[in-house]
Amino acid sequence: PPDPPELEIREVKARSMNLRWTQRFDGNSIITGFDIEYKNKSDSWDFKQSTRNISPTINQANIVDLHPASVYSIRMYSFNKIGRSEPSKELTISTEEAAPDGPPMDVTLQPITSQSIQVTWKAPKKELQNGVIRGYQIGYRENSPGSNGQYSIVEMKATGDNEVYTLDNLKKFAQYGVVVQAFNRAGTGPSSSEINATTLEDVPSQPPENVRALSITSDVAVISWSEPPRSTLNGVLKGYRIIFWSLYVDGEWGEMQNITTTRERVELRGMEKFTNYSVQVLAYTQAGDGVRSNVLHIQTKEDKWVL
Repeated sequence: PPDPPELEIREVKARSMNLRWTQRFDGNSIITGFDIEYKNKSDSWDFKQSTRNISPTINQANIVDLHPASVYSIRMYSFNKIGRSEPSKELTISTEEAAPDGPPMDVTLQPITSQSIQVTWKAPKKELQNGVIRGYQIGYRENSPGSNGQYSIVEMKATGDNEVYTLDNLKKFAQYGVVVQAFNRAGTGPSSSEINATTLEDVPSQPPENVRALSITSDVAVISWSEPPRSTLNGVLKGYRIIFWSLYVDGEWGEMQNITTTRERVELRGMEKFTNYSVQVLAYTQAGDGVRSNVLHIQTKEDKWVL
């Protein structure tokens, strides 16, 4: 039988390697072919993969379909009509990294405040990482009518198998879509499926508009207004609160009163006759009272003198 070939590695990439060999003593018989065997370094040769019956006229070969960022053992045999050589010297190679083939797993969103959402996820499956995960890119976009649909991207370093990041300075009570991608030295992998969450409600940031007050009788006044701009409600509008109090000639304030309504008009009854009043209106959501309107002054009408 021939001597084993002398094997050398010419080039290693993420998913392939290029080999070259030379043949020494051929057993005084013409070489009829070569076999190449390779395996994961941690495995037994019982789990080897083979490239067999390589032509004796060839002295180099490419091994493909390797896994990135993996360590392989490789060896080779020569054949002549007498039999097979001993295995060549076993070589160890490490394939290069490639961009991850899988997305982060188990991505979840948890609204924390009216302007922040916490994102949690797990690293991609180990066999799809193709190297050491260095960090993540979190893409987020507002999914509301009129938004531009473009993702904003933030980046963070990897800390372990379970990750968390809080998106801040978001719009209040707005829906956001979020995706996550892992990256290693070779590049960025596929993104997770987009999932959505809505930031928590907040109080309205502007008061009702067009607030008007009209004295009807000596003890009745009508207050009317219109809804604040929808973009400033920061939640689901629950109703309106009207705050009013009397102002006496001596400068004293009367008791502050308030009533609530879901309409945009209210009649204030049982007011003191021929008395100055201050009135404010606000909108409220589940989160609480919003900004009050400017103070509006009104005076109830005079009435006839009763002995």
